[in-house]
Amino acid sequence: MPAIFNDLLEFRDENDLDSVLDKMDKTLAIKLLEIALDSCSANFTIVESHVIFKCLKKLKENGSNSRNGELQQSEGHSPQ
Repeated sequence: MPAIFNDLLEFRDENDLDSVLDKMDKTLAIKLLEIALDSCSANFTIVESHVIFKCLKKLKENGSNSRNGELQQSEGHSPQ
């Protein structure tokens, strides 16, 4: 059974992992990021990088729903 993040997250195959990532909520995204960062040794595998990307994308979706205008205003403007 494949595993990532120093064998802390196991999955049957890549389809199984993709299914979990597609259905994840904000809580699971944060938990997976915690696992990834806690187990980080030097470099992430391509699968681990994919999981991190999907988690960050999920958190961005949730954050942009409530603060979209605020985030857009702060992007590209340097503090004075």
